[in-house]
Amino acid sequence: MDILKVYNEYYFGRTYRKIRRSIGLQQSVIYSDELSLEFIQSIFNSRYDGGEVIDFSVEEKSLNGGLNSSIQRIKLKWKKQKRECSNFQVFPDTVIMKSVIESFDRIKFAIEHSQSREADFYQYLLSSLSNNNNNNNNNNNNNNNNNSNNNNNNNNNNNNNNNNNNNNNNNNNNNNNNNNNNNNNNNNNNNNNNNNNNNNNNNNNNNNNNNNNNNNKKNNNNNNNKNKMKYPFIPIVYYSNKTYCGSFSMILQDISPPPKPLPTTSSLSKSTSSYILGSLAMGNQCWPIPDGVDISGYDISWIVENCFIETSKLHIDFWRDKEILLQQQQENSNNDLSWLKNLDYYNGIGKEKYINYFEIKLKNTWERSTLPLIERLSKENKLEHLDQYKQVVNEYFQSFIKWDSFQKRIDINQPNTSFTMVHGDFHAGNIMIPITINLDQDVEGNETKKNQIKKDGQIYFLDYSEVGIGCPFSDISQFIISNCSIQFRRENEKRLFTIYYEKLIQSGKVDSNIFNFDYCFNLYKRGGIEKWIWFNILLSEMVPEFAFVFYFNQLSTFINDHYNLNLFK
Repeated sequence: MDILKVYNEYYFGRTYRKIRRSIGLQQSVIYSDELSLEFIQSIFNSRYDGGEVIDFSVEEKSLNGGLNSSIQRIKLKWKKQKRECSNFQVFPDTVIMKSVIESFDRIKFAIEHSQSREADFYQYLLSSLSNNNNNNNNNNNNNNNNNSNNNNNNNNNNNNNNNNNNNNNNNNNNNNNNNNNNNNNNNNNNNNNNNNNNNNNNNNNNNNNNNNNNNNKKNNNNNNNKNKMKYPFIPIVYYSNKTYCGSFSMILQDISPPPKPLPTTSSLSKSTSSYILGSLAMGNQCWPIPDGVDISGYDISWIVENCFIETSKLHIDFWRDKEILLQQQQENSNNDLSWLKNLDYYNGIGKEKYINYFEIKLKNTWERSTLPLIERLSKENKLEHLDQYKQVVNEYFQSFIKWDSFQKRIDINQPNTSFTMVHGDFHAGNIMIPITINLDQDVEGNETKKNQIKKDGQIYFLDYSEVGIGCPFSDISQFIISNCSIQFRRENEKRLFTIYYEKLIQSGKVDSNIFNFDYCFNLYKRGGIEKWIWFNILLSEMVPEFAFVFYFNQLSTFINDHYNLNLFK
């Protein structure tokens, strides 16, 4: 890594951005204290028709959830309030700003681990959103032209019909002047003409009203389209930026804004909607449950099943798509995906970097930190299936993780190599689950609060700093090992994997003859073991001992249940 990038960003980044803003160049904001009303307006006013931000404020206290990032809530004040619009989501009261923590070590860590990749991913989505909006506008213009032509044709036809009726009436009047019966007929015809004219006028008025209604709907749809992300599980992205030196920031939808008071009603039952972090809803792994939080009402099976269904949409979209492996680095190109993790490896590039990290640095960490910790904890009988675990790790380093073996596994020219765009850090700590908070009150006034999953709500995935190219089944097994208890996994993993697998097959993009169930389930097993060996080695230097024991046993039991001699071949 070029250490000069760290120095440049830490010591000169703010000054550089301030100079750019002072001379009217493109706005570039990394930290919340660099925000201005003009900048906020430039983001939101163009995204919401009919709205104008007149003030904003940043909460001093950072939100939880950022290991190397500062996450802050921004409050927006609008000239027009939400109640004046037909769509309650039109004007957000709050948004979230995420940026690298402003310290030398944190910036250094962000650069070393390419954490600005998340900003790249969001910029890619914003480009796709802009292209879709342009296409929608073109379609709307075409439809408006067609509607205008149809209205003109209808009016011409109405005029012609009226002229013909009048001519007929005149002829009847001329031919039947001396006949009373004929005069009566003429009067009837005249009445009919009047009725026809009135009907035509009514039709024209109805058409005008319909056009006005359609225009109103189009305005509302424009707001929705401007903010509708490519995938429903991704929060709305308002702004995303990174610097050459590796710092980054983004402004996103506030999925879980401050809770509003429960409605004041005479009813004994009240409810409101909110979100909860997926890892907490699933039991919070080995970490204590916060005081006052009741997770007994959450359906873990529903959470896992729907997370798998949602992530299958991304996996299907880029399934074995060789186009994403092309490193197009043209300036301002929307097709540049060179920031994706592992892209160089799938192109056969980066051998030296790979060997230095996996075959040297990771193995040194195993021998220096992880193995001594394991040996010490084994004397306390806290670790399960220790001998088998060490045997598998030895095989991992001796052959499986070697560059040539790795390249053979990811050879895209082999028809049975599974690769796609993956989240890369797919666990319940990066997922928000919709919930309903119910407050029941008995006749004596005693209140009971109970939460449950809002099953018609939308799940959201967060933190795309590891997004890249990889085996999709590794994402699935990472989630299972990370967040499901051993008992739950053993009882449900094949059923849950089947739900995910069937989504792939039903898409029509995954050939079940090549990617049959047993083959894909083996990739799931191998991917989970491979990824979590790496994780456990890193965690041995990062987490408390009780947490390491938890994660070790999550993996060692998975190995005991699934490993066989051919799995790493």
